[in-house]
Amino acid sequence: MASVLKRLTGIDPLTPYAPGMSQRVTSEEEDPLYRFATSRGLVKQPTIFVNRDEGRLLDADAFDAYIFWARIKIEDGRPDWMVQTLRRRRARIPPQLWSGHVLRLVQAFREGDRASNIPVDQVTIDEPNDRKVLMLPAGRFWLRTVDRDSKVIAEAHLSIQ
Repeated sequence: MASVLKRLTGIDPLTPYAPGMSQRVTSEEEDPLYRFATSRGLVKQPTIFVNRDEGRLLDADAFDAYIFWARIKIEDGRPDWMVQTLRRRRARIPPQLWSGHVLRLVQAFREGDRASNIPVDQVTIDEPNDRKVLMLPAGRFWLRTVDRDSKVIAEAHLSIQ
């Protein structure tokens, strides 16, 4: 997209590349530069590195800069950055939304929002003893569980202080 913008306008935009420098299932799948930076504690938030000697960004031919992402920890099935960065709170999924024994989606909407709005949070569940939670900011929410066919299975309301 940046190359099209440059061709049409003559503007050469800063073009970051986000997917490459992030945590993978195994360290062997990670880029060596990512392993180097994270093993030394250099990445605590999204980071773009600059080569001090040359005064240029760490880049490649097709883009201007890599974005390095901090490692995550999964707690209750959710990434820790939702608490640390977004300041969300863990909210247990009400029991009535656990009905069914197949893969289903639990969605949280702000009170007054329609189901066609983008949920504040959503999570898939598939086991009755799944420990996943919703990650919500303070406020009042209406929740629903839908199945694979988008059929509403159950609804509930929740307030987060």
